Parts: sequence; C-alpha cells; structure tokens
Amino acid sequence: MVSPYYDPMLAKVIVHASTRAEAARRLSHALAHARIHGLRTNRELLVRTLRHADFLEGRIDTHFLERHDPAKLAAPLADAHAERLHATAAALASQAQRRHEAKVLGPTPSGWRNNPSQFQQTRFRGSDAEISIEYCFRRDGLQLRIDGVEQGDACFAMITPSKSKCK
Repeated sequence: MVSPYYDPMLAKVIVHASTRAEAARRLSHALAHARIHGLRTNRELLVRTLRHADFLEGRIDTHFLERHDPAKLAAPLADAHAERLHATAAALASQAQRRHEAKVLGPTPSGWRNNPSQFQQTRFRGSDAEISIEYCFRRDGLQLRIDGVEQGDACFAMITPSKSKCK
C-alpha cells in the first residue's frame, strides 16, 4: 500500500473539454477504464464524484463528502457479474502461466488426463462474497463452473500467459 503522502504523486490524469459536464464525463471514463493493478486507489470515489449531479452542476465544496456517503461513492465499480468474469479470467490466466513455465509437458493444460479427471479449483475474494472458479480441460474443450454453476455457454477465444511479467 502506498502511503497517503505519496499517493498523489503516482499519476495525474488530465482531460480537456468545452464544458464542465463533458470534461467530467471524459475524466470519469478515463479513470473507470484505467488498468490499475496492485495498488488500492480511490478511483471509484473519484469516478462517482465526477458523475454525481451536484458535481456536474458545480454544487461542490469542502463538505461534499459530509453530504454524500463516501462508502457509497467508493463502492466497487464492477458488479457481481463482472467480478465473476474477472475471477474466471484470472484463474485461467494463472493456469496458462503455470503451464507456460512448466519444465515438463508445457503445452499440455494442467490437470489434463486421458480419462475424466477432477476439476481444478481456485477461489477469489469478491466485494460481497468468495468466488469459486472450477475448471477442467476435457477432450471436447474446457468445462467451467463458477460458484458451482456449470457454464455450458462459456466460450474463450484464447487463453495464454502474458508476454510481460509484473514486478
């Protein structure tokens, strides 16, 4: 975690527009779609503040957070469905990375067997509950369960490890 004394120095995002509303829309969009990994940020609070009617109409002062619940403004932007999708992507990317780094049978999916095998399982902490991802590579493709529910309609274009590694 970065101390509050250094947090403002991590990055600056600046937008320009002809109106306050358009600038706020552009800035909230840029922040909401920014890829920020590894750090806890106040992004959600900033995005929701930029989208708030009081902010858009210029009714903002140093008491804004006293009038509007900071917990609601800072709630995660992703809903439960998006969290499950992200958890699935993380589980499969992690599996692909492990296979990529394997010394033996690298291109073979982990857990693959000639005969049916157990699901591999990983768990993630969501904002409201734990998310369970189970997957099994079968002859006819990937079998996937999210929180115990079979995802028969799941389709993946590609599952590969990242070319770069975060440090």
